[in-house]
Amino acid sequence: MFPRALASLMMAVIFACSDGSAAAALEKIPQGFVGRWVWTVEGRPTFLLDIARDLAGETSITRPDRVSFFRDGTISGAEGAVSVQPLSVDMESPDRLKLVRREDGSTYELELVATGAARLSLAEGIPSLTLYRPYDPTKVMTDWGGDRTYRRELIVDQPASNPELAALYEADQAARQSSGSLGVEVATRDRTRRARVHELMAQGDLASGRDYFHAALIFQHGDEANDYLLAHALATTAIAMGEPMAGELAAASLDRYLQSIGQSQIYGTQFKVPNDGSEVTQGAYDRDLLPDAVRTAVGVPGLAAQEEQRQAYARERDASVAGK
Repeated sequence: MFPRALASLMMAVIFACSDGSAAAALEKIPQGFVGRWVWTVEGRPTFLLDIARDLAGETSITRPDRVSFFRDGTISGAEGAVSVQPLSVDMESPDRLKLVRREDGSTYELELVATGAARLSLAEGIPSLTLYRPYDPTKVMTDWGGDRTYRRELIVDQPASNPELAALYEADQAARQSSGSLGVEVATRDRTRRARVHELMAQGDLASGRDYFHAALIFQHGDEANDYLLAHALATTAIAMGEPMAGELAAASLDRYLQSIGQSQIYGTQFKVPNDGSEVTQGAYDRDLLPDAVRTAVGVPGLAAQEEQRQAYARERDASVAGK
């Protein structure tokens, strides 16, 4: 049995290049790395890694001020305020970035392992972190019990078996990472992607859990009730086929479907953020049907964390309105 050796993670990503030009380094970063990544613990967003596509953007990691890692794959001591730390990066290969801790020069590696999934390697003997692309707005949680030990999700490699479907998924995600608002053009492309996924499904071209997850995510961004219902069916199929990312999507697609037909959501994944300054809500929501244990089992935060998330959305919206 390994001793519980602690390794505190204070991550910084350093963008550098051989000719000393930060702009050149950013130009070399493959598109697969660009955008937002999330690491969750028991369904709780813990780290957000945002990699900018160009020098004008801001690359950063958002995380609790303190968290300790153990060799047995658990974490503890998560406490303190959430901070946003500016980052920079060094390219090692088209599918690997070297991350350097600016404070002391400690290095980590970020490696693409599948479409929408990456492995972050830490100190020797500490299990790697699984980073995924979030499919909805995500906030880092702060209501940690500092003395509680949390179980971590470890990396599971399950490459997509359909390259075209993986490309459709990446296009769906790119549209949401690069657009301040989702307008008519994005909606039109979403419909085109859904039509093509329908064709792939009819042809029997979905073969892996990752395929079904990608298809589910594309229909989750639909515009009518049956899109969300199909997203839920596809996500549950992905779960049955062993896809580790599909639990929260299955919950979110069910919630979105229920609200689209005038019923109450049951997990609490849906938030309504009005631009007119009125209250941020979760809409119709039956909070009593499920216990938090069911929510966290599929990767959805519990009720207290959801309220914190709702307040964070309100603060972000108010700050955005005030800045205009």
